[in-house]
Parts: sequence; C-alpha cells; structure tokens
Amino acid sequence: MLDPLGPYCDNVTDYRLSYYLILTPVCNYAKGKWVVDDRRPLYSGFGCKQWLAPMWACSLMQRQDFAFEKLRWQPKGCEMEEFEGPKFLKRMQDKTLAFVGDSLGRQQFQSLMCMITDGKDRSDVLDVGNEYGLVLPPGSIRPNGWAYRFISTNTTVLYYWSSGLCELEPLDVPKHPHLKAFYRSISPRHFVNGDWNTGGSCNNTKPMSIGKEVLQEGSSDHAAVSAVRWTGVKLLDITALSQVRDEGHISRICITSSPRVQDCLHWCLPGVPDTWNEVLFAQI
Repeated sequence: MLDPLGPYCDNVTDYRLSYYLILTPVCNYAKGKWVVDDRRPLYSGFGCKQWLAPMWACSLMQRQDFAFEKLRWQPKGCEMEEFEGPKFLKRMQDKTLAFVGDSLGRQQFQSLMCMITDGKDRSDVLDVGNEYGLVLPPGSIRPNGWAYRFISTNTTVLYYWSSGLCELEPLDVPKHPHLKAFYRSISPRHFVNGDWNTGGSCNNTKPMSIGKEVLQEGSSDHAAVSAVRWTGVKLLDITALSQVRDEGHISRICITSSPRVQDCLHWCLPGVPDTWNEVLFAQI
C-alpha cells in the first residue's frame, strides 16, 4: 500500500511523492471582541418605519446614550464579510430565508429587513404573506408571521411565529437537498436582582465590552449544541458575544410596559441582533 507521507520504491525507480494539503481555516465567529466603528449603525432607528416595530426602535424613546449603536463584532483571527443589501439579495436570488421562533426571532427578522433596505421604504417589495398562510387571525392584533419578496432578485424573507419548535411539522430534508438550516443559540437575559415581574433591572447604558475578548472554544449554550449534534443543522452561536452587551437591551425605556418593569430580554434596534444577521450572512 502506498504511504502518502513517505517514499514509494519499486524495482526500477525510486519515486518520492509529495502531497500538499492546503487547508482554509474555518472562522469561529463566536470568538472575538467588540470594536468601535463609526460607520455604524447599519440603518437608522428613526427611518426604518416600514419594517421596524416602534416598541424596539430605541431612537424613538427616551434613551439618551447611543454609543451601543457604534459597536461592530470582530471575530478573532479572521474577517467577517461586510453585510451589504445588494450583495445579500444577489446571493439569495430565487431563494427564501425563513425565521421561525418567538419575539426574538421577530426582532432578528425585522433587523434583517432594515439591513437589506438600509432602513428605507421600498415600493418594490411585495407583501406575500397570503402565499404562506400568514394572515391576521380573527381577534388577533397581529398575524402569525410576515413574508416579503424583493422583486429584483425574487428573494423572499419571512418570519413565522412559534413559541416552540416542537409544535412544528418537521421537513423531510431528503426532499429539500439544498436546504440550509440554522439553530440560533439562546439570547442572554441580563436581569439583575429579580426577573421581569419581580423588579429585575438592566440599567447600564454604556458599552463595557469594548476590546474585551470572548475566547471560549465551544458554545456556552450546551442545550443548543446537543440539539444540533449529528444533524445537518448548523449552530448560529450568538450567546457569548451577546452576553457582554448588557447595555443593548430596551431596559426601562420600553414604551409598552409599566414604570416598574424593565425589558432585559429584547434588544434595541439597531443593535445586537444586527450582528446575529451578519454572522448568519457570513455562513450562508
């Protein structure tokens, strides 16, 4: 048997075979640090009114410190591809990107719509919710999801509300050979001295994470790691990089809650969920 790492000899000639294996290192987007970038944010919270719910647009509330909007995630040892709306649409031509989940999934969906459009109104984007059964149920204040199609590239971005994936009918992947599925790790909560209904708070508004490296090798969301093991589903690991961004929550400025209740679960937009989409875009 030929030894690929050593010489091969026969009775005639001594051949020395050299094998060169060039490996492209895979970027671990979960390791890195937050750095200041004056080109941020990627869109304006004042202007993205077509896609962004007012209750998550902290620019429209009483918040005074917006330094959190100027941070960019820098992976360690590699560069993350810069997000551009036209580039995203070209890559996703004739394709559909679906978010399935709860209100945090809805935040990520609205974030992406703002990122693709630069936060500007677009008349060339069709509401195609009816094609996916995303309609307003009787007695409800909002539909169970939204779907929009960018006419120029036939790209559809949709969101489907589901509080638990166990309630959904699984896809037969053999029937969808080109399907790419990602499972987002848990978004950290930053309640201090209680929970949302017991006086918990997250009063910090200034970035404390600048330059501090996140260097764990594996995801800190062990349940998510276990869920995707031995499947074709990839992990979108956002837990540790979001853990150091406690100032990015809506906190006490929420326009829909009582004065004694703080939202330390959801994020201001523009904000941290934009980075989740940048990591997703880099892995598509």
